[in-house]
Order: sequence, then C-alpha cells, then structure tokens
Amino acid sequence: MMRRVGALLSLALVLGFVYFGLTYIFGAWERDSSDAHGEARREFMAALPESDCLVADEISDVAEEWGWETGEETGFGWCVAPVGVARWLRVTVEPALPFSTADENAAFFAFDAAGCSVPWRYGSGAGTTCPD
Repeated sequence: MMRRVGALLSLALVLGFVYFGLTYIFGAWERDSSDAHGEARREFMAALPESDCLVADEISDVAEEWGWETGEETGFGWCVAPVGVARWLRVTVEPALPFSTADENAAFFAFDAAGCSVPWRYGSGAGTTCPD
C-alpha cells in the first residue's frame, strides 16, 4: 500500500514538473511572439511617409519593401467609425501572433473618397456603420 502511494506521489510530482516546464516554455514563447508582432507593427507605422494625404500605394510600397502582403479588403463587415469609408487596405503584419486569425495579424487602413488614409476605430452607435 505504501509503495502504491509513493508511486502515485512520484508520478504526480513528475507530471507537475512537466506541466510547469511546458507552461513556462510555451508561455514565454507566446509573449515573445506577441511582443515581436507589436514591435513590427509599430516600426511599420513609423516607416510610413508623413503626408497630409497618405494613399494606399504609399502604404503598399512600404509593405512590399518589408516583404508583407497587401490586398484590397472588400466586404469589411465590422462596426466602425467613420461612416462612408470608400476603400479598405489590408496589410499582413509579420511575424504573426501565435494562435491567431488572419484578421488579427493584419493592419487595416481606411481611405476616404479622395483616396486619403483616414483614422478609424471599431465602434457602434451614432456615427458608426452600426447605429443601432
């Protein structure tokens, strides 16, 4: 009986160490990957030309220099402000976030009817694409 209890305690101890070790290793990996993604996004934004009218081609040119994919975003179905965005551009940010979707790895740029980049935000209510 004592051997069985000792064996079970030893097994529990080993499993506990394995769990802790894997959590520590993969937890640090996930944090490092998230930090790298955020840093790359910030550096990309800083590399964009300063302009009163930043256009999609300028953003796409910088993305191409970085080796990042770009594409026209059609059917942007999220609730956003401002209303009346004429065009959306998707830039895939690298490195990717761990365990994420393509949308979570992308930077989205909104453009007005003149083709100039405009600031946007997610939201609902008055002044958004989801007023109710």
